[in-house]
Amino acid sequence: MAIPPGCAAWMDYTDRGRAHINCGSQNVDVRVTVKRNNGKTYNSSPYWRYQYNKAECPVGIGAIAMSGETR
Repeated sequence: MAIPPGCAAWMDYTDRGRAHINCGSQNVDVRVTVKRNNGKTYNSSPYWRYQYNKAECPVGIGAIAMSGETR
């Protein structure tokens, strides 16, 4: 899954899988999508956020892939 060029991206897990994208050195809005192991995807909320955003799976569910875009 694609990550916007020039942005840092990572996934982690506390009580749920999360995907993060940080484009802090760019003047852009960021949208993130995270995918869980059954193929279902979740979008960031708010959908667009300035320079950094994250998407989360439901509690107890891990993330297996992520993507994002900027505008």
